[in-house]
Amino acid sequence: MITPPLVLALAAALPLSQDAHHTVASRQSSVASLTILEIAKRPAPLRTGIGSAHDDVAASSKQAQAFYDQGLAYAHSYVWLEAARSFNQALSLDPKLAMALSGLSLAYTELNAPSAARDALARAQALATGDHERRHIAARTLQMAAEAAPADAARLTAYRRALDEALKLYPQDEEFWLARGQAESPDPGERGQGSVAGSEPYYRKALELGAIHVAAHHYLTHLYENTGRIAEALTEGATYAALAPNVPHARHMHGHDLRRAGRIDEAIVEFVAADALEQQYFKSEKIPAEYDWHYQHNLDLLATSYQYVGQMFRRRRTKATPPSA
Repeated sequence: MITPPLVLALAAALPLSQDAHHTVASRQSSVASLTILEIAKRPAPLRTGIGSAHDDVAASSKQAQAFYDQGLAYAHSYVWLEAARSFNQALSLDPKLAMALSGLSLAYTELNAPSAARDALARAQALATGDHERRHIAARTLQMAAEAAPADAARLTAYRRALDEALKLYPQDEEFWLARGQAESPDPGERGQGSVAGSEPYYRKALELGAIHVAAHHYLTHLYENTGRIAEALTEGATYAALAPNVPHARHMHGHDLRRAGRIDEAIVEFVAADALEQQYFKSEKIPAEYDWHYQHNLDLLATSYQYVGQMFRRRRTKATPPSA
């Protein structure tokens, strides 16, 4: 099949890759890092439109479980600050919820607060009860060890082995399947954006267990884009955006693949929608824009998309519409 000229032109004119790690900018000072940790401890409400995620944990109340699940959903969409706030909110309701501390270790890592991440994981290890919980936390411990020495292949192998052993015992656990899919990448710090072809069966298994679990659709979108399967990326991206319409990255990812398919005007609609969501969030939550890794990334793609359609130097109002699954 001949590639349409528009698609070829877009491939040359617009940067298409995703960032290797979706972290808050490393240029932040230690003072700023302290500030972001303070924000991460602000009370958070339960929200809608962010997609669903769930893992049964030893929570002392339904409310603590709900905030833990919200933290998972945000983490699976790389909304690290809100993931941290949600996990901390769960801990305010249940201070012994070890899995929330394990989740914090991930969120804090991505917020460039490594010391806080290590402290959270150490507390999780001390509080862990039950085999299921211990295996989750042990796997996270092995992952952090591998992240600290990415050239040490033995550490990544140990992490993968721990997940394989956990899946033999807990084959209904979507989070273990998702983590194992991510672990197919040679990068131990992989969060799904660099998913490789070998990740697919693990994500597909997670979908069998929970079709509305937002993470598998998100990671499959990245996987199909990474492997050049753009039509499939569009399908998964549209589903992801429909399941999480209030998550900027969900709208952005759908736009990302619309652009890859040469549907540039539709892509602009999604990038504008993502920007509107972020602007509303910064205003309502009083969050500095520099604490959101995604904000500038989305604006970059929006600007280059406008550039392509010849609107670089004029403002244009583009109505954001809900995506179609």
